[in-house]
Amino acid sequence: MALRTYGFGAAALAAARIFQLAASFAAVPVLTRILPPSEFGLVALAMAQVAITLFLADSGLSKSLVRTDTKDQTVWSSVFWATIVFTGALSLVLLALAWPSAMFFGEPRLAPVLAALACLPLISGAMSVPSAELLKREKFLIVATAEFSSAIGGVVLAIWLALEGFGAWALVAQNIALWAIKALILIPATSFRPSFVFTLERMEEHLVFARDTLGFAFTNFIGRNVDSLVVGKLLGTAALGVYSLAFRIMALPMNIVGGSIQAAIYPKFVQLRDESQKLLQIVLLSTTAQAALIFPGMAAIAVASDSVFTLLLSERWSGAAPIFAMFATAGALQAITTLNGPLLQAIGRTGLRFRLTAEFAVLWLVAAPLLALHSLEAVALGYSVLTVLYLPRQLNLFLKPIGGTITQYLMALAGPTLLAAAIIIAHFAITRVVHLTAIEEVALALLELLIAYGLFVGLGWKHLREGVSLMSNVFARSGG
Repeated sequence: MALRTYGFGAAALAAARIFQLAASFAAVPVLTRILPPSEFGLVALAMAQVAITLFLADSGLSKSLVRTDTKDQTVWSSVFWATIVFTGALSLVLLALAWPSAMFFGEPRLAPVLAALACLPLISGAMSVPSAELLKREKFLIVATAEFSSAIGGVVLAIWLALEGFGAWALVAQNIALWAIKALILIPATSFRPSFVFTLERMEEHLVFARDTLGFAFTNFIGRNVDSLVVGKLLGTAALGVYSLAFRIMALPMNIVGGSIQAAIYPKFVQLRDESQKLLQIVLLSTTAQAALIFPGMAAIAVASDSVFTLLLSERWSGAAPIFAMFATAGALQAITTLNGPLLQAIGRTGLRFRLTAEFAVLWLVAAPLLALHSLEAVALGYSVLTVLYLPRQLNLFLKPIGGTITQYLMALAGPTLLAAAIIIAHFAITRVVHLTAIEEVALALLELLIAYGLFVGLGWKHLREGVSLMSNVFARSGG
């Protein structure tokens, strides 16, 4: 029953995020035919700066609260008010930086766009503690409903404003609507109601958690957004528009699969935080399942990227196809390694989580500007190369606290990796012999993907059943 609850929760959140992203990308073919890359680049430049405040907005306090009984009203209320004050300050900082930022990047239109988006940290902060309470009670369906509704509202508003000639403001409105609608659903749905109390002493444990999470958020921002700022500064908003769209598609697996599993599995990790062997079993089995879904899919899209992007977005955006293909390896690896975040948080190793992101961020902070001086393609390829080179270090730090090894992890990835390689080899072999139209090439990639999934299920059916049985036993013994 516990595994079924987890599976349903993860499935509901994944379905919601799939719908959210699908709705967003259903609008992309429409928006890309109305708005030029420079408009997308302008908003991407603003969102690269907003992203750091959104990372910082929660400060990890709400995640820490999941480990605390909801009956402890003093702690929950204290964290709520601390979060509101902090995120309100972040919104004011964004507002103050809007005009200096526009001057630095030489883009006057950036100032009002950034000023409008300055409300997002406060909205995020207002719903962080209510969201934590819902996750604590495993009310995944409510969270999923918020994701569904915000996706629909944001897309409808963006398309309408774009058709009305509002340009980049259509994308600005989409981002604001996405957060505002979500907050309007989640906040009334929670049973948490803040009391007018604030006790700093009772927050000590959570503040330590937040300290490391703030460090993680800042370094994660550098690792994920410094390239956008560099590209926008050195290559312009048009190039950034192409780059950001390719990056956005690359990050789909991480946002859909990784994010959903993180949200659903974190409470379970908390319950099992003192049982390393069970945690390792969950990590390895979850990694295999995620990789089996993600690796072949990323490979199929990457090898047919020219045709996929031409059909989806039009010839105007064909330059994003090779950028995505170079990003694909990083996207696949980052999606499956997202489990390290909730795991390290659950076992109280937030400092190690901070260390992981800090090391990668420093390397990327040095590499990104140098690569941008060469070309847009160099930045994308460099990101994937750095991700692969850092992987052994990341795995060692991530697995050691739960008694795992790099060899065990790589064995969990062996099957999905071979399937992805088979798709790439088969696709290139066929397309070198047979000339295909864009539609035919996309159909071929889809067929290759379905065959890969069929092979994984068919050849690994016994292993899959054993894995589900093992997970069921682990979850049942945990009492979740």
